[in-house]
Amino acid sequence: MPRMVVRFFLLLVFVLFAACGGASEPEAPSAPSSSGGERPPPPPPPVPQEPLDLIPIDAALVVNARVKVMKDKEAFKTLRRAAVRYACLSDADFDWLTAQTKRALVAGKGDRRSPDILIVLEGTWTEADAGRALAALVRGSGKGGDTSTRKTGRFTVTQQGGLAAAVLEDRLLVAGNEGFVNATLESIDKPPAERYAQSETYRELADHTNCFDRSVCGLITRDGPMTKELASELAGAGLKKVGRDLVDSHTGVTLAVGNGMVLTIQAFTASDDAANELAKETKDWLWQASLVTRLTGFPNVLGDAEVGTSGRFAEIKVKVGDDDLEKVEKRLYQLLGDDSKCPGR
Repeated sequence: MPRMVVRFFLLLVFVLFAACGGASEPEAPSAPSSSGGERPPPPPPPVPQEPLDLIPIDAALVVNARVKVMKDKEAFKTLRRAAVRYACLSDADFDWLTAQTKRALVAGKGDRRSPDILIVLEGTWTEADAGRALAALVRGSGKGGDTSTRKTGRFTVTQQGGLAAAVLEDRLLVAGNEGFVNATLESIDKPPAERYAQSETYRELADHTNCFDRSVCGLITRDGPMTKELASELAGAGLKKVGRDLVDSHTGVTLAVGNGMVLTIQAFTASDDAANELAKETKDWLWQASLVTRLTGFPNVLGDAEVGTSGRFAEIKVKVGDDDLEKVEKRLYQLLGDDSKCPGR
């Protein structure tokens, strides 16, 4: 991002100089170009090389997934099945998207009932892939309507059913809610002063969680719609106090995918005392939950969870081996139901 600001600043200086050039000699006309015409306009700002620089500073949730690193791991099959079942992607759509994707970024704003989602896939793409990716999203969402194309600045956008997709420089596929996609493309030509990498959430969590070295990492902004949704879910599981504490904390969730999975949740609290209190409440709940999970047929992965603190950070780490992962997956499917909520299934 600093590189983008410097480029934009230099571009601005160039434009001002071109407009005011020869101010010490106002009578001198502008020099013609080599072709004899007027000076050509300056080139537009480049598309960011770092996909994170497309994410706005006010994103409430940002997820980074290193798809290329994960997809040869045994546990990735579990993520694939979950995406097909609950994200309403077909097997063919999931395989096509992941085959061409090295890294995926997902940003969210709004709440669960009316979320705004932006997906940025870094990989190898063509212009035609925008339409195919949009069709996959439309099928999963159940939305319909006619497909159309339009220009947002210098970029071609394919739209349908309130969703949109575009391919940038054959290396980035941007898709999601139409308004979010168009605002993202407009921000390339008119770069904002700050991006998500300058946000408090990113500054406090990214390095501490080793976010971009993990298979999957999610950063959740405190007191935002995502943390409030999480607090509501935790309250339903008997963790009302923990949920309230998390609303006041930036939270990082990482997933290491290999031989099984390691889930780590780290909350950046208001103080060392708040972190210690959150850890204590979590330990108490885990002890009770481990009894319940065994009674309901789950492996006792919660009983082996590690809980600790580091200054203002409270952390819980849950390790699930391949054998236990298969059992957890089957039991969750029994509890959560099948994929009948997906349109067309």
